[in-house]
Amino acid sequence: MTAARSLRKNVHYEVQGCRSTRWTVIDVQHDDVSARESAEKLWKEESYRAIRVMCEKYDTGTNTYKSIEIHCLGQKPKASPKKPSAPAGVCWKPGDLYSVEGRRTLTHLLRPYLERAQVAPSELLHCPEYYTDLDNSGTELQNAVQRASIDQIRLTDESIQERMKKLYRLVEQAVSALREDWKAGHMPDISKTSWRQTLATLDENENRSYLLTCSLSGYLRDLKTIPEKFEQLFKLINFKDPDWVFPVLDTLLAEFLNFPVLIKHIFGERDCLGDLLNQMIALLKGDFVPVAKEAGGAEDGEANNVSAAERLNELFSLKAMTRCKRVIFKSICRELDGTRPMSDGSLYSELNSLSDFLGAMRGPEGNNKLEERMLEAASARSSRLLNTHAISEYLMEATSPVQSARMLLELSEHAIGDGSLKKIAAEIEPIINSPRNEPYFRGMDGPFLERMQTVTRLQARCVRSKLLDNHKLRIADKLDDDCIYMMKKNSIFARIAKSSQEPHVAGHKLLGMLADGYFTLGKAQDFARQQARTYMRQPDFIEKCIGDGTAQDKAGKMLVLKQLMTKAGMANVGKD
Repeated sequence: MTAARSLRKNVHYEVQGCRSTRWTVIDVQHDDVSARESAEKLWKEESYRAIRVMCEKYDTGTNTYKSIEIHCLGQKPKASPKKPSAPAGVCWKPGDLYSVEGRRTLTHLLRPYLERAQVAPSELLHCPEYYTDLDNSGTELQNAVQRASIDQIRLTDESIQERMKKLYRLVEQAVSALREDWKAGHMPDISKTSWRQTLATLDENENRSYLLTCSLSGYLRDLKTIPEKFEQLFKLINFKDPDWVFPVLDTLLAEFLNFPVLIKHIFGERDCLGDLLNQMIALLKGDFVPVAKEAGGAEDGEANNVSAAERLNELFSLKAMTRCKRVIFKSICRELDGTRPMSDGSLYSELNSLSDFLGAMRGPEGNNKLEERMLEAASARSSRLLNTHAISEYLMEATSPVQSARMLLELSEHAIGDGSLKKIAAEIEPIINSPRNEPYFRGMDGPFLERMQTVTRLQARCVRSKLLDNHKLRIADKLDDDCIYMMKKNSIFARIAKSSQEPHVAGHKLLGMLADGYFTLGKAQDFARQQARTYMRQPDFIEKCIGDGTAQDKAGKMLVLKQLMTKAGMANVGKD
């Protein structure tokens, strides 16, 4: 392999466009000059607020691509880190800590501690003993307050010290109020009474959701791990519980599901990411089968021993637990954003698994915004998989240019997103346009009739593919030009006429070649049909093709001729 070819496989240039905040791959080139020209052309169309060219260099040491921006036009979106380093809002009163935003902020700031202690944010906010544990853990609380203060002063006119004092005061107020509620005995002790009686006691209380969360946090306090709490919680739940109970359970369970250890507990050890994601989707749809039963491990005597995972699946099938579903959606997106293989790691298998997963994910119902985010993550993963190095390895088994093109078209069936399809087209076009491959595609190095059929089949495969229409058109036109070249170079019509004793024989041969796929869609088929039409319009064409015989024989031969004409696309000759 020459140095130039080696470089080409390890470097490519992506032309990316931005309409709002996300960059999308629009075009892929193999040299910077072509990439810059493509960027300039796209910029003039005024369809994007910004266009840039990224040089993607493959690092064989780390098996990853390094991106370098070499050209940019327009206004870039403001940088927005994938994971914000600080809470988005400002807490002004104790109640703000209990809001959705407040719990999200606690999760972000205290994640390492919560993971170690196996405590959910709602448990921390509703059981004073958890706060005591946090306060005694060292500098965890101090660090969280400092980090929050540094970012919140962007939204206030305070100094860091002032903001920290206010946050400490706010935390103390919240903890003091919580301790007073527990001391006053406002929340029932679930361990000393029944679940049904607990709900009945709280049913008319205007703070019933808060008090029930406090009761549950105290009830689960002695359990050491999130999976244990998850299992114990489902021993309480009854699907006939009052409607107001389920948002409380949804919030707590959603926080539990944010712990990776619980995901592992529910879905078990999965060798491939694809299996895990498909099980997650099954759970979202209410079709989940727990690990033991999936493997046939449940004994007959255990038929009534329904696991917490099965009960969660039943809740999902009832279209409840929307926060839990959102957490699982986001967990799937995080996995798709990662690098863990979905199958055996080969390019085709990875794309096939990703495509199958996406097919399982789509359904008649769902949260459109969440599904759009999942589609974006799947599309981005597909584009990452289709890097030049991976494609080069994938094509190593190809023994001819047309096999390389066919293998790439097979990939296109499983590629997700326009960016991926553009990358595939950007690999196919150099194959069919390369001067080095011209003898192959124009029949100069083999039987031209066989090569005409090969080119026609490749074109048909391209037309049926998922490639974008403009790429299909360019590839199909080039293959049509190759077929025309072979027809003219080898005087195909003259050969047919010379080898046929009579015009009707030549016409019948040409119909057979049209039916058997010797002529590409476009000019080649037009020329062939025009020539066939000339033969078929002869007054005695049909009679001579049918020949002599009984009326039954002639009827059978006529039917065969009509079928041949239909397959050749000539069924309407004589009607126009």
